[in-house]
Amino acid sequence: MSLDASRFFALPDDQELPPGDTVVRRPLNPPERSELDALSKWEISRQEGLALARSQLDTTAMSTFEAQILDLQAQLQQPETRDGLRKVAAGLKKLGLAARERRLAREARRSQT
Repeated sequence: MSLDASRFFALPDDQELPPGDTVVRRPLNPPERSELDALSKWEISRQEGLALARSQLDTTAMSTFEAQILDLQAQLQQPETRDGLRKVAAGLKKLGLAARERRLAREARRSQT
């Protein structure tokens, strides 16, 4: 799309843009300078442009999310991670038991009064 979002283009990702003075943005690339009139063969409506940008961003976000999930799964398979999680779980259990004991003690004091 043009920098002012007044014109939209369905540019192929590998399309080299002709040089020019107007800043053009693509969702997955840094802004580039090009000649807008040279891009007219790829021009699409505003609605089509917004839908295309949304789908490209959704695809990128999903790819990033999937990569993060795979990385997290790999980290969780590491012995030191599993040991650390066991320690965290044990600590949470102790906190839960301590909180339960405090609650029972408060309830016992209330029932005595």
